[in-house]
Amino acid sequence: MLGGLAAVVLAGCFVFLPKLVQPEAYHQFADRRTWLGVPNFLDVVSNLPFLVVGVLGLRTLARHDHPSTAFGHPWERGAYALLFLALALVAIGSGYYHAQPTSARLFWDRLPMTVVFSLLVGLTIAERFAVETGRRMLPALVLVGIGSVMVWRATGDLRLYGFVQFFSMLLLPLLLLLRPPRYTGTRDLVWMMALYVAARPAELADHRIFALTGVVSGHTLKHLLAAAATFQLVRHVRRRSILLDSARLMSFHDLTVDNIDHQQQSLAAWKGKVLLVVNTASECGYTPQYAGLEQLSREYAGRGLVVLGFPSNDFGGQEPGTEAQIKDFCSTRYKVTFPLFSKVVTKGPQQSPVYQFLTARHEPPRWNFHKYLIGRDGEVIRGFGHRVAPEDRELRAAIDAALG
Repeated sequence: MLGGLAAVVLAGCFVFLPKLVQPEAYHQFADRRTWLGVPNFLDVVSNLPFLVVGVLGLRTLARHDHPSTAFGHPWERGAYALLFLALALVAIGSGYYHAQPTSARLFWDRLPMTVVFSLLVGLTIAERFAVETGRRMLPALVLVGIGSVMVWRATGDLRLYGFVQFFSMLLLPLLLLLRPPRYTGTRDLVWMMALYVAARPAELADHRIFALTGVVSGHTLKHLLAAAATFQLVRHVRRRSILLDSARLMSFHDLTVDNIDHQQQSLAAWKGKVLLVVNTASECGYTPQYAGLEQLSREYAGRGLVVLGFPSNDFGGQEPGTEAQIKDFCSTRYKVTFPLFSKVVTKGPQQSPVYQFLTARHEPPRWNFHKYLIGRDGEVIRGFGHRVAPEDRELRAAIDAALG
């Protein structure tokens, strides 16, 4: 359906619209100051944030110890790697163009950015519409995007390029608004769109903004806003987790897990209690938090707090042992009496139902000993990072408030 509609609109562009030519006035930017021997200095160096964001994105994908492993399908990771690589190339291509703005150089500005948009559209279709549809369309979208820039370079006709840009900017917000997500973090994508939309008026008011400020032009602001938009995409990839496949789990108590002895345990056993859920590890710099968690458990048990420990080997490979070894370590070294469970996966395609539930409602853990405070109704109240010790005043105040 989407392909058919796009084909009809594209045909209409060529039938009803005259040839669109890049006006030479487009290259007449407001800020032409030369600094440090670099012509159009601010318009050139304001592209460096694209390089920084692209590298951050690639680094995010390369790291194994945080939620960027939350990809339902391996090809999505590869597609994001290409996207962030193309984004880094935007800095080079756009910087090259803005140093000496001409239509010939503009080609190198538009080419990598079009690849970024094409990949983003394909990935969004996969997430919001259908995974297989997005996977099949992705190569075609990239080829059409590249082809649109090549056609413009060869013929001087902007109609195909304009259509690709318009189609991308129309489809992305529609998918975000109308289709349910497969991952958490939609807010980051909304911010991405908002910042990119804000970049457009800044570009149009290039001369006016420069006349008002005398320091920065609208075109420079456009680059900075667009780079900020792409940073939101990196933030989304870094923080997101796969959502639960079913909405039937209405509270934490509906889950069933395996305890440390490999016996099934319904979490409904703690219905009506306030819970502190922690992903633990035996060989971590934060492992001494076991002592504080045990003290917290003993101190608040009479008021209705239960600490639940979920060992995980996700971060730094710091929980390599078996459940029997973990149980012996915790009871011998730290005299742990609070409930422990079998090792879980806190992130990625094999993420356990417990952490699917938790990360659908709050930020995913970034290291061992991340803490989730769960109310008596089975809903997540808030999370606390690994650096927040069990003795922390803010954590204890939150527990006190939850216990009432």
